[in-house]
Amino acid sequence: LVSERRIGKTSIVRKMEAEPRPGWIAFYMALEGVRSPMEFIARLVAVTKPVLSRRKRVLASLERAYQEIAGQEVKDWTLPVVSKHWKRLLRIVLDDIAENLDQRVVFFWDELPFMVANIKDDMGPTPAMELLDVLRDLRISDRNGRVRMVFTGSVGLHLVLAELKRSGYLGDP
Repeated sequence: LVSERRIGKTSIVRKMEAEPRPGWIAFYMALEGVRSPMEFIARLVAVTKPVLSRRKRVLASLERAYQEIAGQEVKDWTLPVVSKHWKRLLRIVLDDIAENLDQRVVFFWDELPFMVANIKDDMGPTPAMELLDVLRDLRISDRNGRVRMVFTGSVGLHLVLAELKRSGYLGDP
């Protein structure tokens, strides 16, 4: 759902979130200010926490705590940085949702193209490309059609993709 600002995209997806079709659960996430894959995952966990299985919620809490100390030296060694493993964390969260809910799930990701552009600007093109590839892979691997992703944008994703392609991106999300 892409159009210029102030047209009502957010109002439409908020209404859909408030009144999902029977058998569906909806999650809305405003992404314009997100500037890293880890921040995206943190927001995803926060919005889905009520439905994550107990085991995965505990795992997410442990990984958040570990992230706070990751990269710090303890005696003679340095703890590895958890943020390098964001793809695994994203898969854990989305797989948990797909596997442990009786309902189908739809994510409404408001201003996803802005988020991808922010990640590209702040972290370089590679993390932005990888995020798009991981989301595509997760969508394709969901053979039961349990998880759907809808994005809105006042900037077309095609414009962000054109910038990424100039950096060597070959994906087609």
